[in-house]
Amino acid sequence: MKLETVPFILLALLPLASCGAPAGEPAPHFIAVGMLGSVYLSPDGYSWSGNVGPGGLNLYGVAYGGGTIVAVGDSSTVHHSTDGRTWTQASSPPAGPVTLYGVAYGNSRFVAVSFGGGAFYSADGDVWTSAAAPPSGTGDTDTLRAVVYGDNEFVAVGDANTAHLSDSTGNVWGVDSNPGTTTTSALGGVAWSGSRYVVAGNFGVACWSTTGTTWSADTFTLTDHLMNVTYADGQFRAVSNGGYVFNSADGTSWSAGFGPGSPNEFYAIAYGSGRYVVVGSLNLDTAAYWSTDGTNWNPSQSVSGVPNLFAIAYIP
Repeated sequence: MKLETVPFILLALLPLASCGAPAGEPAPHFIAVGMLGSVYLSPDGYSWSGNVGPGGLNLYGVAYGGGTIVAVGDSSTVHHSTDGRTWTQASSPPAGPVTLYGVAYGNSRFVAVSFGGGAFYSADGDVWTSAAAPPSGTGDTDTLRAVVYGDNEFVAVGDANTAHLSDSTGNVWGVDSNPGTTTTSALGGVAWSGSRYVVAGNFGVACWSTTGTTWSADTFTLTDHLMNVTYADGQFRAVSNGGYVFNSADGTSWSAGFGPGSPNEFYAIAYGSGRYVVVGSLNLDTAAYWSTDGTNWNPSQSVSGVPNLFAIAYIP
């Protein structure tokens, strides 16, 4: 069974420059992206800006690096920004069109992964190149949902219980493995702690590896799907489409779920400025919560009618 296709507050937000960032750089904040090209900014995970996105097609992934924010989505859509408010569409987007689900930054470049097992890289978020040796396999069963930069390499995971390893450039992908216990262990998220990777997926699948090639599995007894995972403040934290957050220090032993539960669906999690923020959907509206410890979760200030948010990143 594949992960569901995720087609994973009206206080005034102070102008970014007022937070003390150097001229020309974004101030620390969270940035969430979602349906219909929507983008929302928050200094704390509680209060959120109005929609400052470029509009258009759905955005499923967002990453920050080298002073640039990149958001990716449907039909090879890529937008980049230096402040999260003014967006420019990529002049040379990934070949396709393909649906781009995940994007990460490392080794002075962005790498995006897609439906059909595609991988693309860019130094500036504007001009994109297809990987010369992309992840093996084609078709819907090898759709890649997430990517992370780890031990001088990129690791991407996807629907067919696949983990793909690249060189440090994201251009040559050559080592494939199967972290989960079955081919139905669709994987939706991957994180790097500095010493190990953790992937998360359908029905509570959670696997860890120090190399990205040999995996040990720990499966929750869940009907939920784990949609995303991050590592920060000494903990892995995975979010589920049942509205829960699961915590682990090492990726092998996991806590019970914390959070509001259903009907919330959590798609993504990020950490910054001493707090975690999760985003998702709530009855076709937005779910957003914040926490300082990963166990006690507080609702963000509500925004009526905001489209679902599929990804979130922290801009330091």
